[in-house]
Amino acid sequence: MDLSAVGRTTLSFWSAMLKRADADLSSSSSSPNVAAKNSNTEGHVKYENLIKDPVGTIRELYRSFGWDFSKVLGCVRAASEVVRITERKRKKFVDGDEYCHQPPFYLEL
Repeated sequence: MDLSAVGRTTLSFWSAMLKRADADLSSSSSSPNVAAKNSNTEGHVKYENLIKDPVGTIRELYRSFGWDFSKVLGCVRAASEVVRITERKRKKFVDGDEYCHQPPFYLEL
């Protein structure tokens, strides 16, 4: 097995995927919080925005798809509490470690 070739192929693949994700997030939406793809079934949400403002981020996702957010507001508020607790546990686990990467959050509806 040619490990150099495997490394080059892997690097090429992830480079292409990151460029694609960046293009999707940059051009798919006018909103800085949410990027809806070309269909009404898939969108991207930045993890940092979800943690900072779960209700507002999901509201913006619904708006980008043209969906009625008022019907799910109670559920989203409950889910935002789960997000808050999970993030607090994550921070406690990593103990503020600088090298702990916060990945973008991908949500497929």
